Amino acid sequence: MDSSKPKITIVGAGSVLTLKLLGDFYRVGDLWGSEFVLYDINEERLKAMYTAVKRYVEKTNVDLKVSMTTNKTEALENADFVIVAIRAGGLKATKASIEISFKYGAIPITGDTTGPSGILKAITEIPAILDIAWTLEDVSPKALILNHTNPVTAVCTAVYMASKISIVGMCHGYPLTKFTSALLDLEYEALKSTVAGINHLTWLTEITYKGESILEELKEAVIQGRKWDVIENNPYLVGRQLLKTYGMLVSVSDRHTAEFFHYLYD
Repeated sequence: MDSSKPKITIVGAGSVLTLKLLGDFYRVGDLWGSEFVLYDINEERLKAMYTAVKRYVEKTNVDLKVSMTTNKTEALENADFVIVAIRAGGLKATKASIEISFKYGAIPITGDTTGPSGILKAITEIPAILDIAWTLEDVSPKALILNHTNPVTAVCTAVYMASKISIVGMCHGYPLTKFTSALLDLEYEALKSTVAGINHLTWLTEITYKGESILEELKEAVIQGRKWDVIENNPYLVGRQLLKTYGMLVSVSDRHTAEFFHYLYD
């Protein structure tokens, strides 16, 4: 396939993420001419999403070929990029993993990263995504998987270890820049930050405003509880406690951070 006009397949295209991805296409603007393949095992949701995407593409008159299929091989064959956003077992499986965690005293917050609920989600998701990777080995061995399915770290590690397909984990969850903008009354667009860690537990190593480091100023503002409503509403209460303990700022909000530090519940 012409590398300038890639085939991009979305696995789990019946989810709302598809519309967000389409929005990214319009923001980037350099993927026109691509083939946009929507694949899902839920035909009803797939048709609804296909109708919405097709209508918008036609209305805006952009060069984007859109198709849909419930056939896995057809969707993956000759794909250049495969965006995975699935929930294996549906909400029923998610509900079960959370309820089991509660039953044994491990309180989940999001239930999709670590702890008992995160482990159960990994056990559910990994076989389904490995099936995608193994199919790609046969029909598109040079494809790159862009994985949005949690737990991202576990899923990517499994594909890396058990298949020959390249994979990159993707996550939209990085709210600390907006948090900093609100806490210090700074222009959001002028902030730049560097983080390191694993998905849902990344640590801020540097943050600058118009090229000047404000890392220590940010730490001080969090410790002092400046603008408490910003700290409470983001929320960043667990993050504040971790800063006091380790001297570093986590770059995600408490809903994910807390799952790595269950002892804080006590």
